[in-house]
Amino acid sequence: MPKLVKPLTDTLIKRAKPQKKVKKLADGNGLYLIIEPYGKKWWRVDYTFKGKRSSKSLGEYPNVSLKEARQKRDEIKKLINEGINPSTHQKPTNTFKSVAVEYLQTQVPSPM
Repeated sequence: MPKLVKPLTDTLIKRAKPQKKVKKLADGNGLYLIIEPYGKKWWRVDYTFKGKRSSKSLGEYPNVSLKEARQKRDEIKKLINEGINPSTHQKPTNTFKSVAVEYLQTQVPSPM
C-alpha cells in the first residue's frame, strides 16, 4: 500500500534549506523535490512501466513550479496508462521537418 504523504506547498519549498546530505521532499504519487547540499532544487518523478521502476527529471525549481511539476507528473501517468514509455517518449517541437514545413508555407506564392 502506498505511503500517504502530505502535499508540498510553495512556502515549504522556499523555506527548505540545504543539508549536508541530499534531502528529498515528497509530494505524492511519485513526485518529489531533491535539495542538493549546495542549494540546487530539482523535481523528479518515480514511476513503474511494464514492471520496471524508473525515474525522470522534470526540471529545476523555481524554473519549474510546483504546479507545473504536478502537471508533468500527471502527463507521465497518462502516458503510462496509454502504454507509452515516458523515458523514450518525447514531444518534438522544433524538428527539422516542422521548421521546413513552416518555412515552405511562407514561401508559396498566393494565387491571384
